[in-house]
Amino acid sequence: GYKYLFSNRTIFRQLLETGALDRRMRSFKAEGRAPEEIYRILYNEAATEAARLFRAVHAQWPWEGRVSQEASALLTELEPLVRDVQRIAGAMTGVGAFTKIPNLDIGPQAVRRAVAGGQVHPNVTLVFSDAHYLDTVEGYLWGLRDLADGLKAQGLSGEETRSRLS
Repeated sequence: GYKYLFSNRTIFRQLLETGALDRRMRSFKAEGRAPEEIYRILYNEAATEAARLFRAVHAQWPWEGRVSQEASALLTELEPLVRDVQRIAGAMTGVGAFTKIPNLDIGPQAVRRAVAGGQVHPNVTLVFSDAHYLDTVEGYLWGLRDLADGLKAQGLSGEETRSRLS
């Protein structure tokens, strides 16, 4: 099994620097995989394993025992950022995870789109001011509104919609 419980990029980088993953990285490289793909695979495995180990804690106390993965702050266009957020959320489905979304210029729009899709539990990073915070909250609230509208359009009752939103 996987021995390490790292899902924060900085901590994960420190794990990489120890050489603990060198053999796997060389194996992936020999398969012809690109460095970005190797990183995504190893990072996702580490976060998924951490979430698996904390699953019992999360089941007993739903707001505890969560792990997170970060979408890349290097993605400065909306569509690639949303795709990365959705990829991470999809990989972490069912394991009590947050998806970190960088609060760039497009951050609030990305939060809105991610929340509206219904599968992302966002944890917004790079919030350095009241304006950043308020923009993020606005994106989150609009995302909830979009999600609620979508659920109602699918024929869910008000009670079912509220339950899904909670």
